[in-house]
Amino acid sequence: MTKIKDLVATDQLSPLQQKLLEYLNENDDDVFSARESTYLVQKIGHGGTPSGLDFSLWTLHKKGLIDKERYGRKVYFGSKAAIRKLRKAIKHRSEKQDTSRPNEAADVGLDSL
Repeated sequence: MTKIKDLVATDQLSPLQQKLLEYLNENDDDVFSARESTYLVQKIGHGGTPSGLDFSLWTLHKKGLIDKERYGRKVYFGSKAAIRKLRKAIKHRSEKQDTSRPNEAADVGLDSL
């Protein structure tokens, strides 16, 4: 039987996963989509492949060490702090859009019905 603590232990991570986790935790203003993996490989200075990096992002997420958020058509990965910031920014943007158009019925001419 597998123990939960064994699944999330950072000493069980590959060198790429360790480097990636360290970078994401140090840069909590950065989030990355899977399509930006080539850029991220360069940022962390690792000779890994983009597909290896994609797998590492998913693995770190499954272990609960990083988080992800879908925005538009992309899924973004980042440290838990970075994803919290992203969610807050998305919520703020959504609320701002809602308050900038308080009467959508008037915009489409439905107020005269």
